[in-house]
Amino acid sequence: MSKWNVLVSVLAILALLVGLAPVTPVRAATTLTINASTADDNNPGGGCTLREAIDLANAGAPPSSYPNGCTVKGTMGTAPVTYQINLSAYTYTLASTTNEDNNANGDLDIEANVIIMGQGTPGATVIDGGGIDRVFHIDPGSDDGSFTVQIVNTTIRNGSAGSAGGGIQVTGSNDTLYLSHTIVYANASTWNGGGIYNVGTLHITNSDVYSNTSSASTAFGGGGIYNAGTLNVTDSDVYSNTLTGSSIYGGGIYNAGTMTFSGGSISTNEARNDGGGGLANQGMASLTGVMVSGNTTPDSDGDHDGNGAGIYSWGTITLTNCTISHNQAHDYGGGVYNGIGGTATISGTTVYSNTIPDWGYAGSGIYNKDGTLNVINSAISDNWIGDWAYGGGGIYNSGGTAHVANSIVSGNDATGLNSGCGGIYNAGGGAMDITASAIVSNTDNFGGGGICNVTAGSVVTITNSTISANQTWESGGGINNSSGTINLYHVTISDNIADSNDDAHGEGGGIYSSSGTVNLEHTIVAGNTVVVSATHSAADCDGTVTSQGYNMVGQNTGCPSNVAGDHT
Repeated sequence: MSKWNVLVSVLAILALLVGLAPVTPVRAATTLTINASTADDNNPGGGCTLREAIDLANAGAPPSSYPNGCTVKGTMGTAPVTYQINLSAYTYTLASTTNEDNNANGDLDIEANVIIMGQGTPGATVIDGGGIDRVFHIDPGSDDGSFTVQIVNTTIRNGSAGSAGGGIQVTGSNDTLYLSHTIVYANASTWNGGGIYNVGTLHITNSDVYSNTSSASTAFGGGGIYNAGTLNVTDSDVYSNTLTGSSIYGGGIYNAGTMTFSGGSISTNEARNDGGGGLANQGMASLTGVMVSGNTTPDSDGDHDGNGAGIYSWGTITLTNCTISHNQAHDYGGGVYNGIGGTATISGTTVYSNTIPDWGYAGSGIYNKDGTLNVINSAISDNWIGDWAYGGGGIYNSGGTAHVANSIVSGNDATGLNSGCGGIYNAGGGAMDITASAIVSNTDNFGGGGICNVTAGSVVTITNSTISANQTWESGGGINNSSGTINLYHVTISDNIADSNDDAHGEGGGIYSSSGTVNLEHTIVAGNTVVVSATHSAADCDGTVTSQGYNMVGQNTGCPSNVAGDHT
């Protein structure tokens, strides 16, 4: 017999033996049910309370009727065992607390796999902390268990914690909490997480987290949610949460772990004294299709740290197909603040109508401070900065690295007194490259309607882009270079206006370079205007501008000429 035939015979015998072997049936995990029959939290034996039902779950009680009035229904199978506690549409108000972790009173301490199922809409089944303690504490023991808890169709309100998590605290790193069709509101803490504190895994779906407060002064923050584990939010809204302490961040959410947020909104939250009105990110965050709007950082303590009203990040953050709008920062970064060492990637996103008020600082749309900023296929538009601010209506890059590609920066306004650089401000030795983009219809007061480049070592490189229809009250309607280097390759600079307020204080409608160098190659500079000038001779260029060849210039007075391929 050949080796091949022997092998086939052996395999056939093995298959037959496997088929004859006894098969152990797979038994499903066990789900037992308990119906809470009374809203009273202090009524032993007079009906099954929510607390008594949780006691039975924590004890792993088998199916039976118990003296406390509860009945556990179902058939005990294999582990893991999950207890589904069904709540009628009542308001369940917690009794007084002695600050223990054994579920005797105060917050509801869960150390089991539990499903809490409210009836009707989330507003119909309410668990009220009564302002005496937080509402839920998941895995309060020190052994870091591994429990899965689900809360469905329930409102969690009026929790109050002297530490973390006013509404809910998830303590164990191996614990998982699911919130579905649930409302978490009007809770408060004196440390991290006014609404929810999580170091495990938290899933929030079709839910609202709103009107929660953290008053911490020596913590991290998170008026609505504090996450140091894994947070996944889907089609939910985090809004109107507040931080009132100092040196803390994230009026809506503080993320120190890993976070994904898809659909829904982060809106009207406030970090009263510091950064991140909507979201503060120290870890890794990804937002897709999220509206971040109406958040504020008013800097109530006056320490000039009211930054990143929409988003304040010094970790890694990706924004995809999001809208960042109508946020107001007192100091830096009305829409987005990307801090030291951070990486922010903004793709397919609109950043518009964000503001910095009078006596603020810089970057109404985006402020990048010594970080890495990527703006791709996005629109930075209609952002506004007030009087006596540095400027940068659209983007301010301070010492960082910024990449802008296939994007538009338009309609941004820095016409406040002494404010400059309507579209883009590059400073502090920052490096910025702009590719296949449009810088159009931006306005400013102090110079550089489209783009400013200041301080030695700052470099802007622009390729295959358009700078058009920008205006300044002073010099450099399209570009103002007061130091550093600007390189232009295949760029069109047209229809920009200097001295747009007609006070005879502007030159260089297209380009104004008072110091440093502007290099042109394969670039068109034409059709630009200085409103008031004796001869209008520097309408297109004024200052230190160098041709690298193959440029087309409308008026060559003030612009380079007579280099190979140049035309006027």
